[in-house]
Amino acid sequence: MNLGLRDGISLGPVIAAALTAGSTPESDELVHAHMALRRERAMKVIGITKFMAGAVGMSPAFQDKWSWSPIHIYTIRDWALWVLCKSKWIRDTVAWKFSGLEDP
Repeated sequence: MNLGLRDGISLGPVIAAALTAGSTPESDELVHAHMALRRERAMKVIGITKFMAGAVGMSPAFQDKWSWSPIHIYTIRDWALWVLCKSKWIRDTVAWKFSGLEDP
């Protein structure tokens, strides 16, 4: 949602400049540059989301590597996340990165 709002806000000036300049290669390039930048930002947020989903879901291959441990890997993961989330800085940083608002 934040990415969509951010796209809408940043697209306004680009569309206004393109409409003012008319249909020229420069105005087309401006729109394409904006699209590339927004795609790059979206892919960054999607990457963070996939990383976090992978940490929560853990593949069976990863779980098998921890089969020697008397403590189940999910218990270790849950405790590690619990400890990390006690830090306000970590909570704020993760929320900020997930929001997609860290970059203009």
